[in-house]
Amino acid sequence: MRWALEPAPGPRVLDLGAGTGKLTATLVALGAGVIAVEPDAGMRTELRRCLPGVRALSGGAEAIPLPDASVDAVPAGNAMHWFDMAAAGPEIARVLAPDGILADLWNLMDDQVEWVAALARVSGGGCRPP
Repeated sequence: MRWALEPAPGPRVLDLGAGTGKLTATLVALGAGVIAVEPDAGMRTELRRCLPGVRALSGGAEAIPLPDASVDAVPAGNAMHWFDMAAAGPEIARVLAPDGILADLWNLMDDQVEWVAALARVSGGGCRPP
């Protein structure tokens, strides 16, 4: 994740389409100042349960509830395919600071590799509270 944030002009990060906070947790661990925006109330509830110190807002890529130029980076982990880019593109540009970055991230588990398949079977999903 560091490689995606490295060119950002500062540490303010918007996790757009944050879901339950999997990427959010990684961003927090890297020391980023994270704001999570997620349209689904159930997912926001889980994010807040797992990461109570993170500001989690209701909203979406097409209407981001933040001021102009308020973030340095906008990673979208497994979410950008849901965005209406005709509306989301200008909205993301609006909240990004000058020289800010947008990172479309995608992850998947290659369960064709046996140890990865075994890990997927035993790890389950969701966060584990402290």
